[in-house]
Amino acid sequence: MMDPIYEKNDPDKVIDSDFIRQIERKLMKKPFDILVHRNDENVHIKLIGEFDNKALSELIDILNLHSRHVSRIFIHTDALERISLCNEKKIHNRLQKGPDGATPQLLLTGRFSEMLSIL
Repeated sequence: MMDPIYEKNDPDKVIDSDFIRQIERKLMKKPFDILVHRNDENVHIKLIGEFDNKALSELIDILNLHSRHVSRIFIHTDALERISLCNEKKIHNRLQKGPDGATPQLLLTGRFSEMLSIL
């Protein structure tokens, strides 16, 4: 159980701790996140939040981590809020090849799929 939080000007009045936890969650929210799920043949990557150059580098690292082990990678973009890239790096040029010398097929889904497909 959390210690009670008291109102600044009234030490007898306790502030609603659920409200404080909601504020803390919003303040600690990361501007971008990636969720990854892998099965035998595919990797599913869900992009969440604001996609910027740092997020693109993080995505490329994750793609390279999985690209040698699967034939298809699905990138789901519906949870993105916006894309703000400058000097974008080409994803396809930075993918590592698998043991057979091929890169996996990238399949983009969602409302930002067209914007990311040019990378």
